[in-house]
Amino acid sequence: MGKELEQANKSLFFLTVLLGSILLSWQALWIQREGLCRGDATDVSRLRLAASVLVVLSLAVFFCLALHSRRDAEGTAGEGSADINVLASLLVLLAALLRLADLLREPKNVPADDGGDVFQSLLGS
Repeated sequence: MGKELEQANKSLFFLTVLLGSILLSWQALWIQREGLCRGDATDVSRLRLAASVLVVLSLAVFFCLALHSRRDAEGTAGEGSADINVLASLLVLLAALLRLADLLREPKNVPADDGGDVFQSLLGS
């Protein structure tokens, strides 16, 4: 039962990370909306990029968990369900990677090579 508890704890943590990414996306939209109300063009690309990175990280972990579950279900009645879960996890991860690639393709979204990272720029450091 220790392995299942560890997986449940990991899933809860990465669901929390996903919630954090949703909050970042919400904040980006709120800032953008407020800028539009003032007639300003507000750049929220760093927030969107950070949110997207958190989503990809979390979904990669869930994909790995699905692969482990698939391996554990091999030869059992749950094997078919595990196969579908792996496919679903892969498709969702690919969608998030496409979104991240699209964000990175825009020149203003590519982090500068100044030794800083996205999260430092969010904090204004």
